[in-house]
Amino acid sequence: MRRSAIAIGRVALFLTAACGPGAKGPSGGEGRVCAIQLLDRPPQNPISAPALAEPPFAAPTSTIVVHVQIPVAIVQRALEGKVPHRVAEEKDHDLGVAGRLEYTADRGPFRVSAKGDALLVATTVDIAARACAKGSCFASCEPRAEVTARVPLRLGADYKFKNPTVTIALTRGCQVRALGGFATIDVSPQIDSELQAMRPRLEQQIRAELPDLRPETERMWKDLVHARPLALGSCMRVLPEGIVQGKPLGEGDTANLSFGLIAHPELQTRCGDDPFMPRLPPLKDDDALPREGSIYLSVVLPKEAPAASMEGANVDLGSAHAHIGHADGATTQGLSLQLTGEACGIVTVQSPGAAWMPDGHSVHLARTVLLPGEPERFAAARAEPDAFLRGLEKLPIPVPVSAAEIGAMLPDLAKSESSPKLDVSAAISSTTPDSAGLRGRGEVIAVTLIKGAVTLRPK
Repeated sequence: MRRSAIAIGRVALFLTAACGPGAKGPSGGEGRVCAIQLLDRPPQNPISAPALAEPPFAAPTSTIVVHVQIPVAIVQRALEGKVPHRVAEEKDHDLGVAGRLEYTADRGPFRVSAKGDALLVATTVDIAARACAKGSCFASCEPRAEVTARVPLRLGADYKFKNPTVTIALTRGCQVRALGGFATIDVSPQIDSELQAMRPRLEQQIRAELPDLRPETERMWKDLVHARPLALGSCMRVLPEGIVQGKPLGEGDTANLSFGLIAHPELQTRCGDDPFMPRLPPLKDDDALPREGSIYLSVVLPKEAPAASMEGANVDLGSAHAHIGHADGATTQGLSLQLTGEACGIVTVQSPGAAWMPDGHSVHLARTVLLPGEPERFAAARAEPDAFLRGLEKLPIPVPVSAAEIGAMLPDLAKSESSPKLDVSAAISSTTPDSAGLRGRGEVIAVTLIKGAVTLRPK
């Protein structure tokens, strides 16, 4: 999950520098200079932007899906190296009149497989047993047992594997002859009892070789909380909220785990302080977690972006054209535009929203209105406010990362995060412009929907 966040950040870093200015609007405005003059607002009537009725824009919550494919061979190698071959030994078990029993129990190779929601670890235990009395052994047998451990693949709320359950079944018993062959004693119950007594130790040994995912998850969580600096003062924030685990699936030689990082990823073109974020929350189950995630990547443009994109553009006032010589302010509080050319004067507008343009590289303002008092000034100058507002909403506000560019770059960037111990890949099925809006003091938010998933495969 951390690697998927790094990959998204690298896309943003690569593409930010490649973005050029958007197109400016219809040409004109150089013919009849100030043919339409918007009267100055009286000093006693200062402009005051009304409070917007619309709530600030918020991007949908993202689910970044990460599939972890664990080859069972890795678990098998770990167990073979740590669990001793001799699992039990007894030298003086009392058999009553028959003397005593001594035996050794040695395990064979581990057989590890994944099935359903569990990891299955099995091995055969061969036992060499002898009945002894008065310093010599008079009978022997070779019982056998099958040991199976079931390890749940579903993690607990603490991000740890749950305790394995070990079962031991005696598949071949042992009978010895005593008292010169006149008595046959079945020592299978004694051997089985000794084998059952070693179950807790085997469970502990297997449990010790299962990875504790909490420390690494906590480190990842801290990395995701902090901003990742990019070029030109920008940064990438993942803003995580929680982690869920999908339904695990074991398929023969591979244990498949799926996780969903619930987050609000943002590429901020102007980076501020890290927000307060909670500690790592408990892991939750979500059996409905999809195979592909829905990542709503928000590109956050500063409140000055609309004014900067409009400066130098040409707009239509119906009966005249005008040139925006200077623009400042924020769209939610009031954007002041100085018009020159055929129409002259300062106009202040307000906009509560934004939307993507068809090119997928820029957004535009939406539902733009004149501030109170401005319609009267337009009417006095016989200008057409509706044409003017429509013209403003056609002016592009460039977005530094397009959907198509993200889709083309993410798989290669994910692959570059691979290491000698881990293969990283990303499958992106689609990237589309999703939504846009304004928030806070006028920041422009452009959201790209990325459908896909990241896959991690330890080696």
